[in-house]
Amino acid sequence: MIVARGELLSIKDWWFRFEYDMDSTPPALWGEALRLQRMRELNSKPLVAINYKTGKVRHFPTQKIAADELSVNQSEVWAVVNGNSHSAGGWWFRYEDDDRLMPISYGTSAARRNATERSMRLI
Repeated sequence: MIVARGELLSIKDWWFRFEYDMDSTPPALWGEALRLQRMRELNSKPLVAINYKTGKVRHFPTQKIAADELSVNQSEVWAVVNGNSHSAGGWWFRYEDDDRLMPISYGTSAARRNATERSMRLI
């Protein structure tokens, strides 16, 4: 039903439409091909990198180029850009069109703060 309503493009490589909906056609891409295309699009968006210690700001056309030039893993850049991590190699990353503010801490101090916040939620 969620595919037929247009809320998802496919489920396990199957596309559906309502029987009476003769105008609907399958999407050009779905499943793994769509996932890969979306990943390529996200990985090729321009980034801003800010160094925590120096405040230096650098601009990069892709995550791969940022990772290579700053000697960090692309997966670490991805984690910071998506808010799952505070830093990669002392750098904070965001997409150029993202207006998020840089966290005030990184590394072990950020990890301690996150652990404290999680434990406080359990109380």
